[in-house]
Amino acid sequence: MRALMTLVFLSNIAYTFAESAPLQVSDFARQPRLFSVDLSSNGTYFSSIVYVGEQRAIVVEKLYAKEKPYIVTTKDWDFRWYAWLSDRVMIAGVGIPTTVRGTPVVVTRLARIDAEKRQTKLLFAGEDDQSFWQIQDDVISTLPGQPEHFLIQSGGSKPNAYRASINSRRLPTITAQRSLGGVHDWQADADGNVRVGTGFTANQKEPILKLLDGEGEWHDFTHLLARDFEVMALPTHEPDVVYAQVSTEDAPFRQLQKFHVSTGTFGEVLASNPLSDIAHVTLNTAGNAIESISYESSLVATEYFDTWLQSLLTAFNKAVPDTRNHIAAISQDRSRALILSWSGHLPAHYYLFETDSKHATYLQSAYPSLMDRAPGRVHERTFEARDGLVIPAFLTLPAGISPDRASNLPTVIFPHGGPHARDFNEFDWMSQMFAHQGYAVLQINFRGSTGYAFEKLGRREWGGTMQDDITDGTRWLIDEGISDPKRICIVGGSYGGYAALMGLATEPDLYRCGASFNGVTDLVHLLSQQTMYIGGRFYSRFIGNLSSGRKDLKAASPVNLADQIKAPVLLLHGDKDRVVHYSHAKRMSRALKDHPHELVVLEDEGHHLQRPARRLEFAEKLMAFLNDHLGSS
Repeated sequence: MRALMTLVFLSNIAYTFAESAPLQVSDFARQPRLFSVDLSSNGTYFSSIVYVGEQRAIVVEKLYAKEKPYIVTTKDWDFRWYAWLSDRVMIAGVGIPTTVRGTPVVVTRLARIDAEKRQTKLLFAGEDDQSFWQIQDDVISTLPGQPEHFLIQSGGSKPNAYRASINSRRLPTITAQRSLGGVHDWQADADGNVRVGTGFTANQKEPILKLLDGEGEWHDFTHLLARDFEVMALPTHEPDVVYAQVSTEDAPFRQLQKFHVSTGTFGEVLASNPLSDIAHVTLNTAGNAIESISYESSLVATEYFDTWLQSLLTAFNKAVPDTRNHIAAISQDRSRALILSWSGHLPAHYYLFETDSKHATYLQSAYPSLMDRAPGRVHERTFEARDGLVIPAFLTLPAGISPDRASNLPTVIFPHGGPHARDFNEFDWMSQMFAHQGYAVLQINFRGSTGYAFEKLGRREWGGTMQDDITDGTRWLIDEGISDPKRICIVGGSYGGYAALMGLATEPDLYRCGASFNGVTDLVHLLSQQTMYIGGRFYSRFIGNLSSGRKDLKAASPVNLADQIKAPVLLLHGDKDRVVHYSHAKRMSRALKDHPHELVVLEDEGHHLQRPARRLEFAEKLMAFLNDHLGSS
């Protein structure tokens, strides 16, 4: 093993600022300067997704060259993702919102981008298969050893897998894998062998898992899903083995094990941790060795099994000790690495490390104006729910206030969306915006949040124990003396918006005010809309049942509980929201017609607050509402 690397920084890690103007709402609400950052295969190009006006564009910059960056953007294209296939060519998914027979959808296309020639063109322009019309960027995987090819699936609810070319005008006539009953998504190894199929039954009531053994035969292992079996990696040198995390009786979190497909037996335990599920398993380019394992919990550091990568990160951690650091990308020849750094109060920022010279250069931050200026420090805490379950949470406090000094603060309870999601100890622009105004902020990973042993406990608990956890977290802050019980507001988006409105309805004396953005208000309406989409019934099965559970769904819908709400309400909703339709906000507004509330329509905006002007309008309306009813400290 080579000696530990010593890093020399070409730029001062200078996110300390001279005298600057006070931070404004716009500093927090603006879109991140860049995200989805990567290097081309040999590290020649640095790439990212940025906002150009109201569209997401791809920027490709040749490192250490004087030429201008290549900015890939058009008026109608919104780039969703991209992946390098070689040192000069990438493929990228493009989203285009539209309406089909009255149902709002997003059609997608696949673009080929040549960084060297600065050319972009759409693939499959000549394809006339109607089952491929809507979704054309469902890429299964790139093929590291075949830089001019990739795997893609097509066929709607019965997808085939194809090995396509970067010059394709049509789908290939020969499939890499034919459709199997119930399979809606495929996974493949680095050699392009399709080895995993997941989906659901025709009645959309049960999931399906199928695995390919080393002899090329498919086996049904759906029964393993009851143990939360999840394929994490497919080793190329062991064609009969998958690396999967699975629940065990004697551990609170899942462990990573080898699973032998032909015999249906578990083998060697590869990794486990008493504090967390596994988030990602990264194999090397050839797919025959584990490079790293990362975990869901921020309390558990990424494990690097490659000693060279570990030595690089150890040296970087020593030079930049007060942030979480991660190797985001590395060139195939290991001459260059891209390091991502962040913390609860520092937004994502990037360094380029040259392995030969041992030089690290500071590149850019997602929020340059907030580097070392975001006021809120994030503290990891736990509290006990009413049934004794320990609930993790993140408490963000205003500048200069430590947890032991926090007292009687105006507070924002900020439940996350999903609810099949979770909050992390990382920079969150809204939490920081609230803290800047002097508010304490509590983000609760209530039961049902991903990455925890209690995730299953949230199923069909909309308005039930998930809501109780949020209430219990609020009361915990009061009991701790951190929050002023007369100045607490609950705010959330999507599922979090639902939770905010349910909090106002079920605990009318607990909250001074509440705000919901793009929030669910009517569970019957939500489930009825989901049936218009492929797999809608399956993916919403943990909310409730439209036929047998309609009474319970109505009882757990804020739109039917409006007369129980006492506090002022702010509703904000994008009129082009394709996840939670704008009609949810309109229905809630009608139900609140005799109650103090305001409905703000974010024109031409979708679910994710993407358009800069609408995002700023949203933030300013929300902060004005909070300041009116809570008053900053």
